[in-house]
Amino acid sequence: MIIPIAGILILIITSIYKKLTQKRKTLKGKHVFITGGSSGIGRAVAELVVVEGGHVTIVARDQAKLTRTVNFLKQLAPSAEQQITATSLDVTNYDDTQKIILESDDKLPIYMLVNCAGMSICGKIEDMSLEDTKQILDINFYGTYYPIKAIVKRMKSRREGSIIITGSQASLLGIFGFTSYSASKYALRGLAEALDMEVKVHNINVTLALPPDTDTPGFEQENLTKLEETQLICESGGLFKAQDVARKMLDDAMAGHFMSCIGFESFILTTLCSGMTRSSSICDLVLQSCLLGPLKIISAYYLSTFDKIIKRVAEKSTANKKDN
Repeated sequence: MIIPIAGILILIITSIYKKLTQKRKTLKGKHVFITGGSSGIGRAVAELVVVEGGHVTIVARDQAKLTRTVNFLKQLAPSAEQQITATSLDVTNYDDTQKIILESDDKLPIYMLVNCAGMSICGKIEDMSLEDTKQILDINFYGTYYPIKAIVKRMKSRREGSIIITGSQASLLGIFGFTSYSASKYALRGLAEALDMEVKVHNINVTLALPPDTDTPGFEQENLTKLEETQLICESGGLFKAQDVARKMLDDAMAGHFMSCIGFESFILTTLCSGMTRSSSICDLVLQSCLLGPLKIISAYYLSTFDKIIKRVAEKSTANKKDN
């Protein structure tokens, strides 16, 4: 018993040492195309790429915000030769998306596609309008699927590339009030897993980013419709800075990792839901195998806590109705 445990510990320590000492690939001179790049995580990714010496194209719907972002990014650029451009684009329109991406690729081959366009509206399923649900699915799923479809053939022909799909912790766990949002983010996980199988033989890496609550304009907008139950369930994971999330996404993508998470609770959930997903290393495989059993017990505690929150809010609501 002692020998297998010692072997596992040595394997883990060796893998950690390699991760700490391994020099990350650079994005200097690479072209990175970012959807949702005018604010939030997308803008933070753009800033990091520019500082690293990469070329950046950002797209979003608001031209004024794009212009301000580009002007700011140009001030960060260490070289005047870096190409930093922006185009107004609705990523839910495939024809327009394909046109813009291929034109951008013609000017400078796209090495990395970062999908950050997304939105969230919270509500119980009976209270969500069909229009809001369709909008969530259009932006979160098709707004990611369309850019990938537009560029993947060219990436395959060049036999290099990297694709980041920005999911969420809601890609792994259905949460009260997020019936539409969780459905759209679960779809992205399925897309990422299937796409990874299709493109890795062509030397293209796929990374599914699974950020927790992140301090962005989109998160502020989400909070306007967030139910009390949802707020109480989600706040246990804390709030992260967009810059920290963006850095972790890029580091994991450049290291060839399939899943990217940040924070202890996100690590627990990601490990618990790893299932049939590709492990990034032998160490990750062993770690996931060792932790899945114990984490299942921990997950039962979390789910019980969530149920108690929902019950408590429901009882309070019932009491308030009686008082009125």
